[in-house]
Amino acid sequence: VLLALVVPTVVALLVFNYVHSSRHGIFVHSTPVSRKANYISSLCAAFTLMWAPIVLTGIIYLIMGMTAYSNSIGVLPVFSWILINLCITFIMFSVATLSAFLTGNGFALVAINALVFALPPIIALACELFFNTFLFGFSSNSQFFSKIMQISPPVWIVNNLFNRENAYYFFKNASIIWFLIASVVLYLATMFIYKVRKIENCGEVAAFRFMRSVLKYTVSAVVFIICFGIFYQGLGMGMSIFLLIAALLCAVAYFGCEMIMQKNLRVWGKWKGLLGFYAGVAVVLSFVAFTIIFVQLEPPLIILQLAPFAREVRVSLSALGKSLTKTADSFVVI
Repeated sequence: VLLALVVPTVVALLVFNYVHSSRHGIFVHSTPVSRKANYISSLCAAFTLMWAPIVLTGIIYLIMGMTAYSNSIGVLPVFSWILINLCITFIMFSVATLSAFLTGNGFALVAINALVFALPPIIALACELFFNTFLFGFSSNSQFFSKIMQISPPVWIVNNLFNRENAYYFFKNASIIWFLIASVVLYLATMFIYKVRKIENCGEVAAFRFMRSVLKYTVSAVVFIICFGIFYQGLGMGMSIFLLIAALLCAVAYFGCEMIMQKNLRVWGKWKGLLGFYAGVAVVLSFVAFTIIFVQLEPPLIILQLAPFAREVRVSLSALGKSLTKTADSFVVI
């Protein structure tokens, strides 16, 4: 799994260097080659770098299995290992490719790639923490959050690959098919992004203007979730102290991202965006704390309030029934 994370990222840094370096970008785009052809040739080079060692290792295993190690190395497990690794690198490299063209900086590529993979588990963890804190009667054993976490390919690989011994069971899982389809979509979407991308954005952290807002708000939200898990849930701090610490750290993350993207320390004029982030966090927490908890607690409160009234009604109906029974008996006697 570690190699599946590291190798595609390193290969993306190598083959897509022309979108991160101004000198390489000017040289590559000055040649009489279309961007589509350049993109496809880069993908072929990347797959060659990643797949050639896998296939070569598989051939060595096959040769060993046909000679002295025939009792311990089988043909089917070797082919299974090759197919599984080819699919995993194909899926992981699609995210690295998208990250490479969303930024013009190599360090930002690594950060964005890691953030994309970590985002589903972070979202699932945040929902579980918030619901466990504010939602009365919430059970943390819900399978819904585990399914959200498995949207991330590394999490899915860890949860499924080590329980499979051959490619038959690996490809029998429908999730791998959806991951492959999503990877193809990402490759096609990246080709479109590359066509509309400006060469002048080489070296910029955000290759597109909308990516600036996405990055700074996403990083600030991750910082807030981490603060919530450590200071409020872990250390048991009070809500007021936690909010103060979280507000300060989110401000540091927000303005830090602004400084990195704008390459300037004078970013204090962007305070309105930070206030907007605080307002968004307040709305989300208020929705979880007041709306969902109101829906969950209101029916039990109504039942508790109506319980004495229902008891009185039951006693009255019982007395009325007894009186009617006596009346009916008296009529029978007469």
